Order: sequence, then C-alpha cells, then structure tokens
Amino acid sequence: MAQIFISYRRIGGSPVAEDLSKFLRSKGYSVFFDKQSLKGGDFVKNIKKEMKSSHDVILILNQGALDFRDTKGEVDYFRMEIETALELKKNIIPIFLKDFNPSKFNKKSEKAKLPKEILPLTTINGISFEDTANLSHRKEKLIEFLVSIPRDSIGSAYHNYVNDTIKISSEKYDINQINLIMQLNSEFNNNERIQNLYRFIDNVSRLDDLSKIEEYVGDIPNDYVVYLTFFEVVYLTIKTGVLDIDLVDELFRFRFFAMVNNIHVQNKEIIPMSHTYTNILKLYNFWLNHLIVTYHRHPSELVDYFDNDLRKRTTLYNYINKSHSDTSIFLYNKKGEEKELMLTRCDIDHKEAILDLQEKAFAAIPQDLKDKKIFEKTRAEELDAYLDSEYCYALYEQDTPDKLVAFMQLISEPDDEHNLYNDLDDIVKNDREKFSKENPKCMIFDTVFVDPDFRGYGIQSTMIEIAKDIAGKIKSKYIIATVSPDNEFSRKNFSYSGFSSIDIKDKYESTREYVLFDMKNFIKTGL
Repeated sequence: MAQIFISYRRIGGSPVAEDLSKFLRSKGYSVFFDKQSLKGGDFVKNIKKEMKSSHDVILILNQGALDFRDTKGEVDYFRMEIETALELKKNIIPIFLKDFNPSKFNKKSEKAKLPKEILPLTTINGISFEDTANLSHRKEKLIEFLVSIPRDSIGSAYHNYVNDTIKISSEKYDINQINLIMQLNSEFNNNERIQNLYRFIDNVSRLDDLSKIEEYVGDIPNDYVVYLTFFEVVYLTIKTGVLDIDLVDELFRFRFFAMVNNIHVQNKEIIPMSHTYTNILKLYNFWLNHLIVTYHRHPSELVDYFDNDLRKRTTLYNYINKSHSDTSIFLYNKKGEEKELMLTRCDIDHKEAILDLQEKAFAAIPQDLKDKKIFEKTRAEELDAYLDSEYCYALYEQDTPDKLVAFMQLISEPDDEHNLYNDLDDIVKNDREKFSKENPKCMIFDTVFVDPDFRGYGIQSTMIEIAKDIAGKIKSKYIIATVSPDNEFSRKNFSYSGFSSIDIKDKYESTREYVLFDMKNFIKTGL
C-alpha cells in the first residue's frame, strides 16, 4: 500500500499530479496515483482502501476544482476523496495552482458555497504552486509537510533513531559491543542483496490482498541465503556472549521478524529447507521467548507478522509432510501466557474422547445461540466413516493424551452429499472468471470444536492453518466450510485466515454462510 495518495481533477490537475508522483517516487516515497497505481475491480472500493492505508493525502486544487460536478447520478470522485480524507483524519496537504485563489477560503460567501462535508478543508494550510519559475523549491517544501518517511532509503529520521539508540545504549553496554553492533548495522545497510530483499519484504507485508503479491525479481535463492546468513552470524554473537540480545533487539527486531515471518520467504526457503536453518530457528525461539518474558504481552504485539509464526508453521509443515508421530506446538493468549499442546492425527480409538469434547463444547454455548443452531454436532456414525480414512486432527495436553482440547475433521474426497461446492452452482455459473469451469478438487472443512477452557489461544485459527497445509499437500483447489451467521467468533477466524464469504443458504436445518479459500492465494506465496 502507498504512503501518499494524490487526489486531483482530471481537467486542470492531471499534469501537476503526474509530475508530483514522479518527484516523490524519486525521493523514495511510495505514491498512489490512479493512472499508474489503480488495478481492476471496484473503483470506489479500491480508492477508499488505498486512502485508508496512506499517511498523507495531497489535494491538487485548480480553478473550479471544488465546484460541484453534475455527473448524472455517478460519483464525483474528487469530492468523495476529499470527504474520505477528512473523515479518516489524514494529513491533508492542499496544493494551490496559480488559477486557484486560496484567499477565498476566508470569505463567508465562498465558504457558504461549499458542502459541510468538505468545509474543514478551508482551515488547512497548503502550498502555493503559483510561481512556476520556482517549482523545484515548492516541491522540496512539500516534503516538509509530509508525515511519511521514504521507504527506499534509510532517511534522516532513521539515522536519528540509530544515533539516539546508540547514545542511550553506550551508557549501558561495553564500547566493544557498541562498535560491533554499529558494524553489523553498516553491513546490513550497505549490502545490496539484503537491501533489495528487505524492500521487497516490507512492501509485501503491507498487502492485505494476497492476489497482488508479485514474485521477487532478485536472485533466488541466493538473496534469501545472504539475508538469513547475516542473522545466523547475529545468533552466534548472542550465543557466545559477544552481543547482548537487548542491544540487538534495539536495531534488528523488525528486520529479522519481518523476514522470517514473511509467508513468501517461509514457503520458498526457510520451511522446506529448515534442516539447514537450525540457527535461524534457534534465534527465533530465543528472541521470541526473551520478548515474552521481558514484556509479558502477546507475541503479536511484540513481533511483526506473528500470524505467520515461523516456529508454528515449521512444526506444522514438518508434521504434515514428514513426521508420523505426535508433535508439540506452542500457542499464546493475549497476556502472552504460553500453552504447549500436542498435535495428533486421530483414528477410531479417539472416538469417545472426541464425542466427550463435543458435548463439553456444546454445553458451553449460550441457550439463545443453541436455539439458532450455530453449532451442528457431528454424529457418531459420521466419525466411524471418517476417522480412519480422512484427515482428522486433535490437540491434547502432554500429560493427558486421552482428554482432547480441540478436534478438526476435513474431508478430502467428499461425496455428492458432503461436497459443498455443489451447493454453489448458481454462484459458480455466474462468475466463471473466479471459479473453475470444471468440477475442481475441493477439501471440505467439515467441523472444528474447542474445549471452552482453552479459548483465547488461537486454536481454531491454528486448525485452519493446518487445513491449508493439508490442502496444499493434496493439491486441492478450494477449501470450503459453512458457518452460522450468528457465530461471530468462527466467522472472524475464517475471514482473518483469508476465507471469502460466498453465499448464505439453508443447510443442516439452519441458515449457513458458505466461506471459501482459494488455494492459489496460498500457493502463490511459494508453496
């Protein structure tokens, strides 16, 4: 997503907008300029999405720019963009072209002509571009109005941060440690391979639409190896006591976790080659545990992109693709409290424990939600049919393997009765660009339930991630599930995990929302 959004009228404002876009990009800023940046899709939705993610909004004001446009029922996009920027309280920078007189903002008669939605614009200071002979100075002046910091260079703000950090640290750490950390910082910033990859990781991590991820154009896998090897060296300096973890954390936390928790890099390099990155995994575990113990907060508040927790994703990948024995995973609640649980693939011997867990989970549902049938119980005969042939997984505490904490049932080869894709015929036929023309391989996320005593540890979300790994392994095109519209927790978990709401239909004697995950969004990241 762009840092700076440029808004303008096509007639009268377009040349200046394009010129500013080129200037700001040359200075290292990311800029949204619709002629160059806007892709297909819902125009209004995309515009508002881009503005919401930006820090600064530049308004190009030429003569008549604020006049109402009779668009015959269509949206006046420039007016909409101004209203949205004000509503979102963005840092708005008006640019007054020579044919626009900002002094009229002070006249009551002129203010009266403006709709109340954009009236606050009259109180915002701007920059005059009236003197065309001195525009280069005006452009440089614009940078002083920005709150964004250039991404493509270290920037003066970053230099100040480093200097302040070192100044403070010098009072606490040995001068040799200070010199070494400065040397590492210099090596990181001067290595072209590392910097190219770092910019790529930073840009990808800002996307909330996986379909927009573009392949890294550098030297793969060598750039990955160079970046990760740098942090293997960092790990060895910590392990041998040469550097203190707190000093490393000051400068390198974001750079490390943004890399290793980037799903693209994980799937391309770290996870399938985890046996060669043991020092990276050790550094990750040591650093993460240090932060949790120090700050007593959930890792997502301390570590960038913890949704793709490297430790958990590596464990799940190795378990599903390589291991046949139970394995431990570590989950956290909002307080940062850790819970170690064992992951196992279920068979018929787990049947009674599964049914007991289901009854406990069902009993904890408030009666009004039971009446709305937000949870459809799995029948014992269904378990008999799937436990030995399908992908059924459970979590349990290490000391009590007979008492399950969570259970999930997936159907990899659904028959006509259980294939939810068949229920979407009308949707599929009307959207052939999005859905497969032929009957695709679908995996059904049939059921998941969690012990109410263990809620708050992200267990359902973890089960959904397991489902994605399995779907990738068996080459499914879609994962489809149904959820009650009244089950807010499950709906949020599926949505947060990348599932899209497709339809709402009557199913299982109640109303169900159909949610779908397109595996191309998962595979595109490199798996």
